[in-house]
Amino acid sequence: MVRIAFSMFGAERMILISDSMEATGMPDGEYSLGGQAVTKNGSHATLHDGTLAGSATDLMGCMKVAATEMGLPLEVAVRAATENPARAIGVFDERGSLDAGKVADVVLLNADLNVAGVIFARQTHSLTCSKIASNVATIYARLRVDCGAMRCDLGF
Repeated sequence: MVRIAFSMFGAERMILISDSMEATGMPDGEYSLGGQAVTKNGSHATLHDGTLAGSATDLMGCMKVAATEMGLPLEVAVRAATENPARAIGVFDERGSLDAGKVADVVLLNADLNVAGVIFARQTHSLTCSKIASNVATIYARLRVDCGAMRCDLGF
C-alpha cells in the first residue's frame, strides 16, 4: 500500500509522520497518555485492556521501515521524512536539506540505518547523551541527505 501511495501521489508529495507518544525512546513500562495509563512494549503502547493506545516509533524508525521493509528507495524515504515536511510547513528555505546557509543538523547512520550519532547545534553527540537521545525525533525532521548525489563512507 505504501509503494502504491508513493506511485500515485509522487515521491515529492509524500510525507512520513510519526504519531509517537511521550514514551518513545524510553524503556518499556508504564506511562501516561492523555491522562490514561498505558503500557509501552517495544514500539507499541496499549491501554490496560489491550486496546492500542498509540505508537512509540520515532520518525527515524518510520523512515527505516519504509526503506528496509516497504521497498522504498532510501533517498525517497529520507526525502519524505525531511525535505517534503519542511516544504509543507514553509521552512524549506532554512531547513530540510543540506544546502549552504541552512541549519545543518545531521543524523549519522551506519550501514544498517541505525543512528550512529548526530550533529546538532554545531556539536557532535553520541546517542549515549540522554539530552540528544530524548530530542532525536525532532532532529530527524530537520535534515535531508540526498543519498543519490552524495555517498560518504563515515567509517561506521
